[in-house]
Amino acid sequence: MKHTLLALPLAIVSANALLANTTLASEAPEEIMEEMVVVGNRIATPISKVLAPVTVIDKDDINRRQPPSLGALLATTPGVNMVQSGSTGAQTALMIRGSKTAQSVVLLDGLRIGSATTGSTAYQYIDPESIDRVEIVRGARSSLYGADAVGGVIQLFTNDGTASEDYSKAIIKQSYGSHNTLSSVLGIKGQQDDTFYQLSASHHEGEGFDSTAEKGNGNDDKDAFRNTSITASLGKHFGENFTLKGSFYQSKGKSEYDINKPTDSKYNPLPTSTHINPYTDYLVQAASIKASLQATENWRTELVFGGSKDGNVSKDSFSEENNNVLALASKFNTQRYFASWLNEITITNQQRIIAGIDTQYDKIDTSDNYDKDNRYNNAVYAQYEVDFSRSQLSLSARSDDNSTYGRNNTGHAEFGFDLTDNINIVTSVGTAFRAPSFNDLYYPNDGGSKGNPDITPETSTNKEFSIRGDYDVVDWQVNLFHNNVDDLIEWGYNPETFYSQPENISKATLKGYELIATTEFYQWKLNANYTRLMAENDNTGKTLQNRPEHSADIDLSRTLNDWTFTIEQQIRSSSYSDRANNNELSGYGLTHLRLSYAINPEWQVTAALNNIFDKEYYTNADFYNINYNNDGFNTLLSVAYTPSW
Repeated sequence: MKHTLLALPLAIVSANALLANTTLASEAPEEIMEEMVVVGNRIATPISKVLAPVTVIDKDDINRRQPPSLGALLATTPGVNMVQSGSTGAQTALMIRGSKTAQSVVLLDGLRIGSATTGSTAYQYIDPESIDRVEIVRGARSSLYGADAVGGVIQLFTNDGTASEDYSKAIIKQSYGSHNTLSSVLGIKGQQDDTFYQLSASHHEGEGFDSTAEKGNGNDDKDAFRNTSITASLGKHFGENFTLKGSFYQSKGKSEYDINKPTDSKYNPLPTSTHINPYTDYLVQAASIKASLQATENWRTELVFGGSKDGNVSKDSFSEENNNVLALASKFNTQRYFASWLNEITITNQQRIIAGIDTQYDKIDTSDNYDKDNRYNNAVYAQYEVDFSRSQLSLSARSDDNSTYGRNNTGHAEFGFDLTDNINIVTSVGTAFRAPSFNDLYYPNDGGSKGNPDITPETSTNKEFSIRGDYDVVDWQVNLFHNNVDDLIEWGYNPETFYSQPENISKATLKGYELIATTEFYQWKLNANYTRLMAENDNTGKTLQNRPEHSADIDLSRTLNDWTFTIEQQIRSSSYSDRANNNELSGYGLTHLRLSYAINPEWQVTAALNNIFDKEYYTNADFYNINYNNDGFNTLLSVAYTPSW
């Protein structure tokens, strides 16, 4: 297998001469300013100078693709797999290169979001209509971002209204589709003189569909979803060197779901056919104030103060109407407060240092009594970058000191060089860690399970080798990765305590490669990627849960006059929903179509047709190996009015 992985990029390099002389009967694209990305180095950097593999999804992509959820939007990224446990709004996990969902950092306008009790992020509660841009970096990034950046970092940006010139623009959008789905968007943004602003609100609701595949267990109902989101920002440029900006995001609503009740009357006093209709009231918030100063010609500094909240209260309508028979109500709230000081120091035109201090305070508020309900983390980090014309070097290190699990030091080294004028090679090695959650450490004794305050963070060492080609005809990448994860935290029965508890008992190997290509030909745009993933528990030899070995995504689009046509193909091989590899989920292929028509510069109509062949497929199952449904053929028709003045 090793020889196959190495032979693949070498074979592609050998095609250099062919590509260099290839021409198409289409006009070469006009030279434009190079795209800047933040997520790779925490500082806006030309994407060609970022050594790590980065994917960008901008607002034009979001509008063209009309994703039904944020998870569906991100799942087409190379190396990313989505696991959804039922209808719209159901629990959603995103796994980057085989890492579990708690092994990735998710930032919203620079602030870390997610639950400190589970360690996961509620992707299902974030409306893609609120997002203006997404940047994803794959690979170990704890040397810049700290805990949980084992698989990568996902940075979500809302629009702040800033632009190079004064303008005002509004949006009014109405959508209707399958499952009586109704969506509305209303917003305004602009810039006047040195002040920029943005305010928008969206509302989404629908009847949903039945989340569980098995019938006759009290879950034969549609699982509805409701979401209301608000984004706001206000900023001002004070001259050319100082900018002050405030931002706010909130997503709030209700999500119904299914649980499979045990048939033993000892644990369930009701017949399995009784409908209990469980649901979650949820809240996601993030707010920040950021000050940016170009202090000198060579020193730029940035201060950020902010906070985020992840809250949910789970209930069931049957108990509310029947004297709380099942008592399923539970509350889990996470409040996080942040302060960050970041500095960019330019030594020469070829060298710079990025350095800063992060501090974070987590507090939980739950319906159960945890032994500890708060913790703090202080960190310092630095990255040195040098560009030797045809080669680049990046070295970074970070030290995190946490009040509950102690100090963790991480580092990263990347080296890239230009093999030819069109081909670049990058090799890197980095360490990362995932912090144990409050559940892992302090989950209260419920008679059958409890946390373990003695567990330590999961650690990883990730090695990568990349070859990238940049041509007028096509841009392509081959990324090889090998990530060894130690001290995996797994819950299991402890015969010494007679409880189910988490332990650092496992090791895992996440390895594989990504093939990525982007091209334009005869007014067609093609983005395609393929990932081969081998994710194995080294202790048992079993394939890790919900990790398909093969995945591929194809996005083909064309704009002709006022029409834009898009076809998307998503392919996944089979996977297992359980650790023992007993419940195999079949592979699947999904086809989605998009068609939009610009009536004029201000009016646009879009039709989204998802899973057009009505494919039945599953990405997850519950503890009893009962599969969760995914949506069949569904549609959404949207009309948008975007006046400017």
